[in-house]
Amino acid sequence: IVPPKELLDNYNIPASLPELDIWLDDNIKSADAAIISTDMLRYGSLIASRQPGKDTGGDVFIQRMADMAESKELYPFTIIPRLLIPEDNATKLWQYHMMVYATKKDEYDHFGHSGDFARMDEMLKRIPPELIENFNERFEKNQAFNYKLFSLAGQSDMRLIFGLDDAQPFGKPYENKLKLVQLIKKNSAENIIASNGADELAMMQLAAYINKKQPCAPKVKVIYSGGNVPYMTLHFMAEDIQSTVLDKIRATGARLADDKDNADFILFVHVGDGHTSSYKMKNIASYIHVLSQQKPLALVDLSANFLKRETVLQELLEKDMPLSLLIAYAGWNTAGNSIGTALAQACIFTGSKKNKAQEHLPYIYQKNFEFTISRILDDWAYQKDVQKMTNNMLNWKNTDPYKLGQEKTQAQNRIGSALDRKAKQLLYKNIGKYPFYRAEQANYYITGLETFVTLPWERTFEVDLKVQTKTGIAQNQPSL
Repeated sequence: IVPPKELLDNYNIPASLPELDIWLDDNIKSADAAIISTDMLRYGSLIASRQPGKDTGGDVFIQRMADMAESKELYPFTIIPRLLIPEDNATKLWQYHMMVYATKKDEYDHFGHSGDFARMDEMLKRIPPELIENFNERFEKNQAFNYKLFSLAGQSDMRLIFGLDDAQPFGKPYENKLKLVQLIKKNSAENIIASNGADELAMMQLAAYINKKQPCAPKVKVIYSGGNVPYMTLHFMAEDIQSTVLDKIRATGARLADDKDNADFILFVHVGDGHTSSYKMKNIASYIHVLSQQKPLALVDLSANFLKRETVLQELLEKDMPLSLLIAYAGWNTAGNSIGTALAQACIFTGSKKNKAQEHLPYIYQKNFEFTISRILDDWAYQKDVQKMTNNMLNWKNTDPYKLGQEKTQAQNRIGSALDRKAKQLLYKNIGKYPFYRAEQANYYITGLETFVTLPWERTFEVDLKVQTKTGIAQNQPSL
């Protein structure tokens, strides 16, 4: 059960909190558990939570959470603000300067005087003092709220995630996360997690809920596409790939497997960069194909430079590997949200099909494959290809891709047509050729694929993409 779209935020316009509160009070009564974004319920959106001087009764909210926790399983998540200050007419000129100042100051606080001190001092003299004051106040208030939420979770059974939005290894966001990590360790708080990411946290909480209901949480064997991959730190991340994988496994309540034979599924993490040769990419694709025939496989397909040619999916398609062998796929704009999304999808799918009657399995496999297809079309086809072509067209027309205005409808139609063509190509060349579910007496195929695409906001940064499939059944001939 999710709130109707009209109750939610619209980019810079926050959700209507009174109406959202009424909806929650009415619907939580019939629910077994609730996954709650504290930023949505306190501010009306994640974007609104970033605004300076905004504080909406943290103590009142904590008490409300405590009251709900008495009768319901709660899975809240809350976001540590990102390093970039909010962008408006008064601040957009200072975003970069504030980011440099904040990171250099943290480096200076850790390591003392360095060659960058002069640059930090220069930034300090140029930035309006009220921006620095608002910046520090925002993190102080957020951390004070986080400590109260930590205390509440420590006294209850709720599973709480602190998410770290776009960050770097230095700066206030990561500093506050490390303080929470130390607090978690000091109190041995197994129901509280500090995770690198934001967009994927609700889905990870759903996976944690499903995993908790299983007699045994799924075991995950993690395999990387290269020896250097675990130690790479990508854009908008404060920690390396391996640290992020481990915190996502813990956050979903899954377990780490030492051997793939003892695992429920494989989480394969690929990161391509400028040094990934076509020969190596072919070998990685062959390895993934072999592994996917041995064990269910979730693929995280990342690019260090956000380029399509650095992903492995194109090579898998050229090798004609059935995409139905993938139980999850993700490769969006950060390592955190991609790893968390793929892992959560694989956990939810694994848990959903356990102890189900045979007649329910084709539907479960179909819906999971639909989600995989939507992620491929969004993360790979749109983010790495269609979006760039669309932005080039808009720039040629002197239109800002982040301020579409009257160009929104035309851009949306172009994007929808391009993604529909991509979907049909996938259907005819791969998705429709191989069964997505095999039973003893019949194989199940995708026979039709429709996409529904809108731009939720006045920009091309993201699309609202829905996929709908039609299926057919081919009866197996009895053996003589």
